[in-house]
Amino acid sequence: MSILQDLNKEQVINFVEEVLQGHCVNRDGYNNNAIFESFCHGSTSPKLYYNEDTHSFFCFSCCGSSVNSLADLTMKVKQCEFKEAMNIINSYFGVSGKYHRKGVGRKSRNRTKKREVNIEEIEVPSLPPQKKPFAYRRFPLKRLPMWEKEGIRFRTLKKYDIRYDEIGEKIIIPHFSWDNGSVIGVRIRNLNKEVADKFGKYVPFYFRGQMYSHSLKYNLYGYWQNKEAIQETKTAILFEGEKGTMQLNSYLEENNSVAVCGSNLSYEQIKMLLLLGVEEIVFAFDKQYQNKEEELLWKCKIIKLAYRIPEGIKVSIIWDSLENGLLEYKDSPTDKGKEIYLELFNNRINFKNFEVAI
Repeated sequence: MSILQDLNKEQVINFVEEVLQGHCVNRDGYNNNAIFESFCHGSTSPKLYYNEDTHSFFCFSCCGSSVNSLADLTMKVKQCEFKEAMNIINSYFGVSGKYHRKGVGRKSRNRTKKREVNIEEIEVPSLPPQKKPFAYRRFPLKRLPMWEKEGIRFRTLKKYDIRYDEIGEKIIIPHFSWDNGSVIGVRIRNLNKEVADKFGKYVPFYFRGQMYSHSLKYNLYGYWQNKEAIQETKTAILFEGEKGTMQLNSYLEENNSVAVCGSNLSYEQIKMLLLLGVEEIVFAFDKQYQNKEEELLWKCKIIKLAYRIPEGIKVSIIWDSLENGLLEYKDSPTDKGKEIYLELFNNRINFKNFEVAI
């Protein structure tokens, strides 16, 4: 085990701000990530994300996952080697011990060895419903021209009970519990660019002193509405954001997709899909690469997530290579319309071939 894996989000934020002189603009941002200004390359744009579940950073600008760990970020900012970076981290947290570059870890006889996760033993918690769960319905259900241009029909807005705050320029997206359909959280999509750049495109709904946040790793957006279609097709399509699920709902009569609300896939989310009897899981994540290096890094991330899925479940990936070029940078596979999506889906890559392609 590594001290890097032991640190909680607050400890990482404190270290980054006090030692590396970075600035955290949102402690509980998109997918519960901590969001920092991109000081890793001298920018004040809030595009450096830290995910507590994977203990990793990702810069959605210049650096990509080259600043994957806290040690990587320290090396880059302090312009030092790995050993010195770990000494800085150890000193700050009052830890002594020897570390090595691969399998970084403290030697301790009290530590248990890391074991493989048994999905069958995982129990997915039922998240508590929000107090005043329907406060978001104070805002109207109406046609959204900005989303109609992106293929999302009004019937889809009704299905997912999407609301709109015209004054605040916010699309309001309720999340329903995977097991009983209660409102467990509400998120907003900031349409105002200045607000989105400062606080993030997707943030929890805040109304009259109440923050409508929830633990994203214990739910899947669209699961409650689409579980019958997933059971019938025995296939689940995974999008990053809620919009991908809504676009697919507008394109097809049968929507067997969900959104992980980020770029991670938890073991609990996998268990939810297994409970529906899925035989294939399809990754339909955004195109987060503009060059060969970024493409390889993003492919490695998908492979890491795919390895969490038990053997016996078919895994495939919707992938638009740089040579293919059907999508633009950061596009979801659904962003270019139904025909492009179907072409990408029909040409999805079996995980075994995807892995070999690395």
